[in-house]
Amino acid sequence: MASDVQLKVSFRGEEDFLIEFPDESITVSVPYTPVEEGRFRLDGVPLGVEAAGFKDVIEAELVEEGKLRFQRVVEPSNWRTYEFILPAHRIDTEWGQFLLQELDAQGGHWERMFGGLLFTCIPPGLDLDPTPWVNDVSL
Repeated sequence: MASDVQLKVSFRGEEDFLIEFPDESITVSVPYTPVEEGRFRLDGVPLGVEAAGFKDVIEAELVEEGKLRFQRVVEPSNWRTYEFILPAHRIDTEWGQFLLQELDAQGGHWERMFGGLLFTCIPPGLDLDPTPWVNDVSL
């Protein structure tokens, strides 16, 4: 008989930012900013979550100190998030670092996890697909 498995993903230093996504059976550490009572802006990419994304404003309830329970997205950010798996040494090259700095300069956001997992977030209104950049880095 199968049973649901609750997954918890947290990173060192972010234990104070736990958000439970009960419909997805996952709890992740992601920084957030309180916007108003019961509403929070996600300041990072919630790894493994489909219900909410970077910069979305969510409605959540405080279930214990430092832990929220997601209820719904109340204001989608419309940022586009791309996920790439790359050799870590390619991201660390001068070219890879230049591309990440260029993304920052254009108003984008990026996060790197586990060495070679790269998330690039593109704000609404910026006509940019980072895939060709990343393909150049991964060669």
